[in-house]
Amino acid sequence: MKFQPFPGAQARVALWQQDATDEVANMPSTGTTVGLGETRRRGVDMQISAQLDEQWTVWASHAIQEAKVVKAFSASGQSLSGKQVFSTPRYISNLGADYRYNDDWKFGVQGRAQGSYYIDELNEQGKYGGFVVVDASVSYRLSPSTSVDLQVKNLLDRQYEYVWYDNFFWGGDDQAMFSPAPGRSAFVSLNMKL
Repeated sequence: MKFQPFPGAQARVALWQQDATDEVANMPSTGTTVGLGETRRRGVDMQISAQLDEQWTVWASHAIQEAKVVKAFSASGQSLSGKQVFSTPRYISNLGADYRYNDDWKFGVQGRAQGSYYIDELNEQGKYGGFVVVDASVSYRLSPSTSVDLQVKNLLDRQYEYVWYDNFFWGGDDQAMFSPAPGRSAFVSLNMKL
């Protein structure tokens, strides 16, 4: 459903459901795939953006999702019915604002958040992977066709990580594997329109 809550704003709400008879998960960390069996994913996605005046634009999005196994068995024969699909966060959120000071200067800030997720098919190894991160940007127009942009990712230098459960390699020694996300980093770019 799309609607306009107030002048200058656009909003959208979507309810969805996806049923799979034999879902397969790609495991980029190990280069393998895992059969998940019969699954059901469903959720609600909400978005709003608003042009508050000639200078300010704000936006937000929030997705809540549930991913459960309907019918499947683990390699050891245990039923996975009712278990959450691993590596699937319960929510993903974004919030941001852009400020246009004048025709030459633009500033932006964005917050990103994600909930924790189970890392194994039995949901026994704990939940990991949740984070809240803030990014910022500045753009300066040098000419009508050229601008310089500065982006700072993870402005507050928050520590978080991608986590997965490795039961495929390392000689069969099942264990949680941790890969830290980038810390604060800055990027400068020159943009030209020809």
